[in-house]
Amino acid sequence: ARMDRVKKKEDVFTVKTFCKIINSMCFKEVIVFDPHSDVSTALVDRVKVLSNLPLVNVCRDAVIKDNDDMVFFYPDAGAAKRYSIPDEIYTYGIKTRNWETGKIENLVIAEPKVVKDKDVIIVDDICSYGGTFVRAAAALKEAGAREIILVVSHCEKNIFKGKVFEDGNIDLVVTSNSLLSQKDVPENLEEKVIILNMF
Repeated sequence: ARMDRVKKKEDVFTVKTFCKIINSMCFKEVIVFDPHSDVSTALVDRVKVLSNLPLVNVCRDAVIKDNDDMVFFYPDAGAAKRYSIPDEIYTYGIKTRNWETGKIENLVIAEPKVVKDKDVIIVDDICSYGGTFVRAAAALKEAGAREIILVVSHCEKNIFKGKVFEDGNIDLVVTSNSLLSQKDVPENLEEKVIILNMF
């Protein structure tokens, strides 16, 4: 998913090769659930994109139902543009990334007052070790957020090797079963992770 851009000359544009392989199979239709960017969908023939909105709606309706004190947070302006819906209260993060290491060096909230005394749903497409979300949750707590729920379309097993569950800032992770299954969740974290069977 992340090999959809080239930042330096030694980077490999892997998604282009991957999409060529898919196209060579001449499928009638290729269904992609919440891709990392529109680069991959531009390179795949006969592609149909499935939105992550059902995942967000399940969280909105079931996990935090009847909560008027809920706002959304997107890790960057691109995610805000991609996922926000009209009349929804949200803010987003402004990230500084070191492109050599891939690590987020800083993250600030564009409008911190939006999250003060609110429950916050962080929405994004993919989580690996979760460094972005750890930084985001810390900034949200500092700005006065109450409960924080992370909703990601695709969640790698690496989330359990990262620091997402260490500091207690993220109360719950909601994801699809695209990469993760219930058997992957450590027993001590079963109440902290909800995996929705979408596939």
